[in-house]
Amino acid sequence: MTAQPILDEFLELPAFAAEVRRHPRSVRRWIDEPNGLPYTSVGNRILIHVPSARAWLLGRMKNTGAKRISTPKRKSKPSGTSTASAGIRTHDAVPKRRRASRRPRAADAAATEAP
Repeated sequence: MTAQPILDEFLELPAFAAEVRRHPRSVRRWIDEPNGLPYTSVGNRILIHVPSARAWLLGRMKNTGAKRISTPKRKSKPSGTSTASAGIRTHDAVPKRRRASRRPRAADAAATEAP
């Protein structure tokens, strides 16, 4: 029986960054995320378990080809019925907001006072 090294499945942060072709700072950002890249530290060295990192990366995969669920179209109202009797509010039935009155500027006031 041969002895298998304990840290055989782990890579140091710079080596892992090179493996995934990213800068070590990007990998540190991944680690700092709320559900970030799993890691362990031995002394002051950050070690990344490669199988766990692979599972984490696969969990972040997005399906961009997902189709939206179509919503049924609205039924048109039968002709000859008014919107008021059908209980439907139209845009015209909603009161419009009034703009707040604007104070006259000093230049406007001076122009009105000039003889």
